[in-house]
Amino acid sequence: SLYDRAAAQAQAAGYQVIRIPSVHGKESRVYVTYTNVIIDERGGQRTVYMPVYDGFEVLNSQAAIVWGSLGFEVRRVNVSDAFKQGGTLHCLVNPLRRSFLQTNSQIDPGAFP
Repeated sequence: SLYDRAAAQAQAAGYQVIRIPSVHGKESRVYVTYTNVIIDERGGQRTVYMPVYDGFEVLNSQAAIVWGSLGFEVRRVNVSDAFKQGGTLHCLVNPLRRSFLQTNSQIDPGAFP
């Protein structure tokens, strides 16, 4: 498969390959993915905000196990409604650099979890 070939190339280049569930839909641009995530690290604690989908409970759990095995605290974010429109987690957020938040007096950096 395309994934197997890409994994073999990455491994040959020295990368560690970790498999995570993925399901492609009928349209090539729509698929269930657990790599479209937001990763945060604060005080040595690594957190991943991972998309979850209604009707995919087994895959949701398998993906959470993979992220957890990599040392992440997993926080699930249901993106089922956005997914129906062709989007997922990154489509729902507008990340800001912490340095911006800490230097901009108009924004309280403590307001962001």
